Amino acid sequence: MPGPYTPPYIPPSPVSSPYGEELFWVNGAPTDQFFPTSDVTPPTFAGIATLTVGAVGQLLVSWAPATDISTPITYQVFVQRNSSVGLFLPGNVTISTTQTSCAIFADSLGTLLGPDNYFVAVRAVDAVGNSDTNTFSLETYTAGVEIPVAQGGADYEPRGVFSINPLNQLQGTFWITKDGTQMTSALGTASYTILDKDGVSTGITQAGIAADANGLFKITAVSASALTSLTHYSVIVQIEADTEVKRGSIGLSIAE
Repeated sequence: MPGPYTPPYIPPSPVSSPYGEELFWVNGAPTDQFFPTSDVTPPTFAGIATLTVGAVGQLLVSWAPATDISTPITYQVFVQRNSSVGLFLPGNVTISTTQTSCAIFADSLGTLLGPDNYFVAVRAVDAVGNSDTNTFSLETYTAGVEIPVAQGGADYEPRGVFSINPLNQLQGTFWITKDGTQMTSALGTASYTILDKDGVSTGITQAGIAADANGLFKITAVSASALTSLTHYSVIVQIEADTEVKRGSIGLSIAE
């Protein structure tokens, strides 16, 4: 008598399953077999709800939960620079998550976000692969992701030189470096204030100073009569760089 797994034995036909891919056995070995699923309806989902910029330039995205009979639901977050055309191409999926919010520090290739406009959208995919087709997106600008120095981010350092000219006027030029290299772009305005050795303002200050083409901030020469010889002062410098105000101190000694 033939065994149960030798011809002319014919195995039963598979039946529909709500669980998608299942495991069954053939001649004593497990084999994957896809059974048709009864769920062909995509999740009900409104798409992205909010898009803001975080403290270090990351994109903060959130959305309301989707609903579907096949859970868990996965949310695919699409990110693209400058344009929404082609946003929903698979290559623009930057994050896939089961949560309803995320922070985006890098694009789909793993490159940290740079200064630019970004379009972001979200689609919901249920447990059997049905995806909603919403086309809603939001746009925002970020100056780029700058990881704090303690975490390996950029190091900004204001530098400069101040002196007294023969007319007893204070002169000064200052600048800022980023990871040791002088910045010549992405600069806003700057200001300075001179404090005495006790940290009290001398009344010598200037704001709204613009950088020249070389990234140098040059102060307007002012009377140095408030500064006493044979003592020292601190020049508190503030420079807007990469859309954030960076603060530093430069020493100033007065000799006869």
